[in-house]
Amino acid sequence: GFELDLPGWASAATARPHRVFVAGAGAELLAAWIADRWSGAGGLGRIPGDLLFPATASGRPVSATAVYRNLGALAPAAVAAGVLDAGTRWVLETGAQGLRRAYVIAELAQGRDKELLTERLGHWQPRSVDRYGPAARKART
Repeated sequence: GFELDLPGWASAATARPHRVFVAGAGAELLAAWIADRWSGAGGLGRIPGDLLFPATASGRPVSATAVYRNLGALAPAAVAAGVLDAGTRWVLETGAQGLRRAYVIAELAQGRDKELLTERLGHWQPRSVDRYGPAARKART
């Protein structure tokens, strides 16, 4: 797996510096992307700069608008493939915030510690995770 340290400037304006962990299939995909990103394999070419996920071949960063637009465009395909349904398509349609919310709900539904989630998400106080409790309880059923 991977442990990524995110400085405060790389996240939401109100987030504190925090660590993100990537494991399982996500780690395999990230490892493949890293190999292609800097080796030029997979037809990517060698993109300049240090950004892990640049938006352009010149190495420019991905904008929040582009993330929102691209994830939203994936929602109909995810529903058609049966990955999401009408009640869960918000996961993609609400952009990075939706992915973050889905992660918190899934982790809480599995019984993950709120203090740990608080640290991993860069929240300042554990009560920030509390607001996801009702959705997590519903996800367990």
